[in-house]
Amino acid sequence: MDGEGIFGASNNRLLLENAGNWHTWKFQVKVILKAVNVYDLVDGSSKCLEKDDSKLDTWKKLDAKAQGVIVSRLGNTAMLHVQNCETAKEIWDKLNTIYEQKSDVSLHILQQRFFEETYNGTEDVSTFIAKIEAIVAQIRQAKGEIAENMIVTKIISSLGEKVSTLCVCMGLCANRKANPVGVDRQAHYRRAKKQNVPRQ
Repeated sequence: MDGEGIFGASNNRLLLENAGNWHTWKFQVKVILKAVNVYDLVDGSSKCLEKDDSKLDTWKKLDAKAQGVIVSRLGNTAMLHVQNCETAKEIWDKLNTIYEQKSDVSLHILQQRFFEETYNGTEDVSTFIAKIEAIVAQIRQAKGEIAENMIVTKIISSLGEKVSTLCVCMGLCANRKANPVGVDRQAHYRRAKKQNVPRQ
């Protein structure tokens, strides 16, 4: 199985263009690499230490397969960064070095995105929540912290007038200021995703 048939034609692939889609791209490619049984070459758990020529040839074929999965999903700019890499692990490590957002500046940008993300009324609630969760995941990967109650508050405040039924569903009292401190966020998300918020 080469992964191409089950993961779509080349014109439907998500290409890595810049840091903006790095985390989504990385998640997708990791899943594909695991599905075609070559992720262990990328994460370094399978190394080319064999002296047996037949085993070495097998390793090289698997490594070429892993390289193919990664490189075929790179945009032109990202491709420039890895042209001198010899193995799938070298390519993967290089991309991680370039695109992982771990600097203070990147963390501030991610935190700003979290606070500025708004519910636009054209998407369903579950899609909006997924966007917030994705930003939170990026912040945590960048070694930042966002409290659970802040995430819940962000979601509730972003939904605005459409949140009334959601608040009732979450057990929040309508005649006092909502205070979601200590409330289980996952329980909120499960309830929120069941809400069929009308589109504007």
